Amino acid sequence: MEMTSQNEQGLPNTQLGLTSESVIYLQKIANWTTFFSVAGFIFIGLMIIAGLVMTTFLSTVFAVAGKPYMAYLGLIYVAISLIYIMPVIYLYRFSTLAKRAIRNFDSDEIMNALRNLKSHFKFVGIFTIVIFVLYFLIGIGFVIAKLIM
Repeated sequence: MEMTSQNEQGLPNTQLGLTSESVIYLQKIANWTTFFSVAGFIFIGLMIIAGLVMTTFLSTVFAVAGKPYMAYLGLIYVAISLIYIMPVIYLYRFSTLAKRAIRNFDSDEIMNALRNLKSHFKFVGIFTIVIFVLYFLIGIGFVIAKLIM
């Protein structure tokens, strides 16, 4: 009878070695995720600036024209940018942990890096489902509004 230990998730502990080619691929992935996470931080900053500009300056201009809703659009920009911070942080953590794991040959760091990558895609997946549901509900709302008119 063979005894195996289990990890925190109840799965059997196994050794999964990485080939040198796998390590090269992981290094390239870490480089690209660094690029995408830095670009994500830049775009989040730009969205916050755009949202604040829309909320402050454009709302007063459009309020004079009788369209004060631009302030709400700016707040939506800020809210979306604040929501998007978490997946970008997860992606950045993956890239830094993966690079450190490769440099130090540390399997615990690889596990932490992959945990952050999982969290990134889980967040993006749930957010995508929420957006699809909102689009669907908005579409139904337009159909109902059209039928009522």
